[in-house]
Amino acid sequence: MNPADKILLQRGLNKNGTGQLFFSQEFGRLCRRYIPFKNGALRDSLWVEPDNVSWNTPYARRQYYEHKAKRLWAEKCWRDHKKDIIQSTAKYCGLNVK
Repeated sequence: MNPADKILLQRGLNKNGTGQLFFSQEFGRLCRRYIPFKNGALRDSLWVEPDNVSWNTPYARRQYYEHKAKRLWAEKCWRDHKKDIIQSTAKYCGLNVK
């Protein structure tokens, strides 16, 4: 049997691996419909790193916490799409999730 580090590396699940990046990109993609939209600048400012998803506008933090209708959009997205994100990431990494 291969060591755990080698198995994780083969599946892209190592730290900052391709599986982690795919997970972050998928999460960011699904968050788009939850983000307040006026002219699209906030939605289009998505910045994805393997271990982080953020929106880079001067007002992103304020919108995230204070917008009346669409505040805390990442939490809402995760609550609504957690299974979808996990399943698509598992499929990307060559794993099966039941």
